[in-house]
Amino acid sequence: MMKARCLANFCALTILCGFALSATAQFVGERPQVSSTAPPADKDSIGYPDAKSALEALEKKPGVKISIKEGGWTVAEDKAVYTLWSFPPASHPAYPAVVKRIFLNENGILRIDMKAICHAKKEECDTMMGEFQAENRRLREAAVAGKTKASP
Repeated sequence: MMKARCLANFCALTILCGFALSATAQFVGERPQVSSTAPPADKDSIGYPDAKSALEALEKKPGVKISIKEGGWTVAEDKAVYTLWSFPPASHPAYPAVVKRIFLNENGILRIDMKAICHAKKEECDTMMGEFQAENRRLREAAVAGKTKASP
């Protein structure tokens, strides 16, 4: 759990810093959505039928940076569309899975839109999503605290 938390923290901070958010942005809750089967082809989908297809497509997409992080997690950063993809290693209880987080700034309000596909047992998928939700909350709190310190 700690390794996944460190990974998510590092990656999300990288994305948040890279997006140069305005000083007036407000942080609100993410809307997690998990599919334990292939998702429908609609706006709630991650855009791929499974984690393997997502990773293969992202590896071919120009501008996407793929890296292996601590604990064996594969992370794809697509800065052009403010999206971070996280794939657990085969040794992770929620494998095979993918978590897609989109960092949205709508009229000065930042939201982390999170969707996932997880083909492991429901309990393992729920645990993984809970860890990502907790990390998203910690990141928002840290970002708000950083803005407060920077204010006159």
